[in-house]
Amino acid sequence: MSFQMTRAELMISIGDHLGLKRSGWDTTETARLEEIVKSGAQQFYWPPPLPKERVAHRWTFLQPLGSIRTRSGQGDYALPEDFGSLVQGRLYYSVDDNKWHPILDTSIGRILGLRQKNTADGAPRTAAVVPRASEGRQPQRWNLALAPTPDAAYTIGFQYQVTPETVDASHTYHLGGAIHSETLLASCLAVAERRYGDAAGEQEEYWLQRLAASVSHDRALAPAYLGYNGDSPGSPMGSGRVNSVTFAGVAYD
Repeated sequence: MSFQMTRAELMISIGDHLGLKRSGWDTTETARLEEIVKSGAQQFYWPPPLPKERVAHRWTFLQPLGSIRTRSGQGDYALPEDFGSLVQGRLYYSVDDNKWHPILDTSIGRILGLRQKNTADGAPRTAAVVPRASEGRQPQRWNLALAPTPDAAYTIGFQYQVTPETVDASHTYHLGGAIHSETLLASCLAVAERRYGDAAGEQEEYWLQRLAASVSHDRALAPAYLGYNGDSPGSPMGSGRVNSVTFAGVAYD
């Protein structure tokens, strides 16, 4: 048996808190429980800063590795659908030689200027993350624009912040694993307390305690040393050692 709570288990615990029966909820009760789970998951995935801290914690489990395979003559590529932002603004490219080379993260204006100034294709040296136009009918997506336009097949590697799916009937398990299940439940109960209680009280306090514990566990997973992050000579990022780069905490020489 897994310690990780499912959506159904979260709804039962929230129902207990609200004084509902443990199953057989009517349409209104079910909608209320689903609303609380959705808001609780959102609060958990994007938590407030801890007391005495200025910046909110960013979960390591929401920062996977991503990659794009380029094609000769194509400069723009769709990023993963769950892409939220780059982690530390770093991208790298490989030419299937087990070596990673840095790509400078810049603005789309800079990319367009470089393409106009030098029309020759080549290895991608600069990149810009660009939001796609959206009218709100679907979640907004992002593109990656490269310059120079690739002249061959390269692997573009990056670490990115995920925009996760909510916990619902199609996604019954929350991200982060069992170690954070109690924290997610505490977040949901704090939401229920604020919306259907008199005021924020003991559940809000418990949520912040659980958040501090989960953040402590998560920080223990962060690497203590990322390795040397040098830049190849001739790259737009400056000078340094040849073919030496750190990608997702691993140093390549």
